[in-house]
Amino acid sequence: HFSCGRLGIKGSKKKTGYATHQVIRTLIKRLKEENTQQVILYVAGYKRKLSTALGILLVYFTKNNVRLLRIQNVQPIMYNGTRPSKMRRV
Repeated sequence: HFSCGRLGIKGSKKKTGYATHQVIRTLIKRLKEENTQQVILYVAGYKRKLSTALGILLVYFTKNNVRLLRIQNVQPIMYNGTRPSKMRRV
């Protein structure tokens, strides 16, 4: 399990490209350490950052002969949102 929160990145910084690259870097390091040949990838997060991250990972997988078995999106579906904040009184 790799995520920005596990790496110590908090709050709005999770949405940045830097956070995405840090997660990818740690994932690739772990794959090299364990000499993994097959991967099932579960992803959740912001669509813009996901497409970039998946592109980088696919390049790494093809260079190092790692077989990607499946990519599964585990992003929860919105239900009705949170309760709106109180109306401002002037």
